[in-house]
Amino acid sequence: MAYRALDETSILDYIRNRPKLKMHFSDLSALTASEVGDGNLNLVFIVRNNSHSSEAMIIKQALP
Repeated sequence: MAYRALDETSILDYIRNRPKLKMHFSDLSALTASEVGDGNLNLVFIVRNNSHSSEAMIIKQALP
């Protein structure tokens, strides 16, 4: 698999395709993501379940 920088859309697909990540959310169709890093060294996203406000995850991706 080739390296690619994630964005607010592709991070959701990334979570939905990884069993150990998606098990943390009860409603995968209600996920939203927002980038909170400056994109200089890492990409940092907050992923939230809009159906259950207590379900959230921070994901960091290192850039090459």
